[in-house]
Amino acid sequence: MKVLVTGAAGFIGSFTSHRLLDRGDEVVGVDNLNAYYDVQLKRDRLARLETRAGFNCWIEDISDRAAMDRLFAEVRPDRIVHLAAQAGVRYSLEQPQAYVDTNVTGFLNILENARNHGSEHLVYASTSSVYGSNTAMPFSVHDNVDHPVSLYAATKKANELMAHTYSHLFGIPCTGLRFFTVYGPWGRPDMALFEVHPQHSGRATHRRVQLRAPHARLHLCRRHRGGVCCGYSTDPQSQIRTGPATIPTRTARARHTDCTTSAATDRCSC
Repeated sequence: MKVLVTGAAGFIGSFTSHRLLDRGDEVVGVDNLNAYYDVQLKRDRLARLETRAGFNCWIEDISDRAAMDRLFAEVRPDRIVHLAAQAGVRYSLEQPQAYVDTNVTGFLNILENARNHGSEHLVYASTSSVYGSNTAMPFSVHDNVDHPVSLYAATKKANELMAHTYSHLFGIPCTGLRFFTVYGPWGRPDMALFEVHPQHSGRATHRRVQLRAPHARLHLCRRHRGGVCCGYSTDPQSQIRTGPATIPTRTARARHTDCTTSAATDRCSC
């Protein structure tokens, strides 16, 4: 099977690519290597992937419609794991246009090409930030998410609506995953834990921080399940092996990171 992984140089994207290669798939990555955080870390993740047979990567921006049209016409992926995004809640207060360009226009380009090339399944990343000002715990995919408190969350909510519409109108199997905070080897250095403990950021986290990460199940999303959203949370019982007991809550960030995961278990199994 040929799988397109957008954001392949990212934290979750690189691990997902490795898992897909492990099971024998051909993986085509795409990433624009933007400077939101350390570009060298992204290049290092890609370097590990490029040593493996069956992997190649396009350095392109998903918001570039012509580039995405060329990529799909040449690659013709069977399935898509869409993880590329402009991430970060606080940064959306400073650079709002980047979020619209990548998260809205870029996602539209992916959806249009999935439609035009008959992709079998599109798995895409949403975020726990869509829960916004919700207070009921644990969060659930059945909760109302009409009150985002950041532009980042609003763009990801838009992604869910766009995917649902394309699934309904054009029969594209879509599965959205609402990721909560995810830590692990080769993680993003802009995450709160690494800001409190900078010595653990990036590659230095390889042996120090281990939480159950979602890529382990992401690669299992094979079967058509329609247009759905699933929640992904770290296990409330999991412990960060190295780090503070509490991490300060910042403006516009969710205060809680607990949700039901039954939808993910039911819908993303082989």
